[in-house]
Amino acid sequence: MPATDEDIVQQLRQLLQDIDTETTTERKLRTSLEAHFSEDLTSKKQVISEEVKRYLAEADARANANGDEGDEEPESDADADSDSKSGAKKGKRKIKPELPVKKKRKASTTGGSTLSAELSEFLGVKVMQRCQVVKRLWEYIKANNLQDPENKRRIIPDDKLQTLFTTPLDQLNMNKQLTRHILPKDPDAPPPTPKEKKPQKTPLDGEAKPATGLTKPVRVSPELGAWLGGVTAISRPQLTAAFWKYVKENGLQDPSNKKNIISDAKLKQLTGEDSFGGFGFMKLFSPHIIKD
Repeated sequence: MPATDEDIVQQLRQLLQDIDTETTTERKLRTSLEAHFSEDLTSKKQVISEEVKRYLAEADARANANGDEGDEEPESDADADSDSKSGAKKGKRKIKPELPVKKKRKASTTGGSTLSAELSEFLGVKVMQRCQVVKRLWEYIKANNLQDPENKRRIIPDDKLQTLFTTPLDQLNMNKQLTRHILPKDPDAPPPTPKEKKPQKTPLDGEAKPATGLTKPVRVSPELGAWLGGVTAISRPQLTAAFWKYVKENGLQDPSNKKNIISDAKLKQLTGEDSFGGFGFMKLFSPHIIKD
């Protein structure tokens, strides 16, 4: 049964709680959702895009409700660094939207793609459409309980899957690794010539690229500096990453609601709170950020 919009939104919300908005795009999110539901969700681009906008807008609204303009949630910290030309000061997305692409000729809708020897042995066929390959792989994974119980986006490969994929393995990199098992239509055809990469612009000798906006390091209090490992300055995106890494490594998310954080002794000393909403942590840390 095809996934409904409600199913997609629910799973997308779970993904959005545990992503790096500096690198994630809507296309990557859609790929992860396709792997989860074992179906093509190209027709659901608009649903996914609108839900991403809604999620980030809600995060921004919660930050505004807490008061200070600069005290933003993890998503908002990253989103505010976007170079949006809309002129809006709030709700700027760092998650890149999917751009419309030129339609490609449908390839092998009947015959499918040629599979590598390893994948062919695993599936018992030599030719299959990629979407069907993904579907069969997920049927195997679920039938053999190969998903990590604590994080079902992670896959614990058995001996058979280890012949196809390297570890660590999750929904996103499984699709990436699968590419090497999908062979070109003509196995004797030479590989396509890679496009020549344009040289990246670099600062002049001795000239450092200036940090701007939220990427610019800010000075921190001795207490926060000690918690961060002895630093005296850090950018907001780096602080956000450090906070969530600490929370997850020390298991400080409330099991009943992972958006809430239960302070250990160190976090309570910094925030003064026994528990707090994780997406509003920057407000609690703001007294430790020294404004020049």
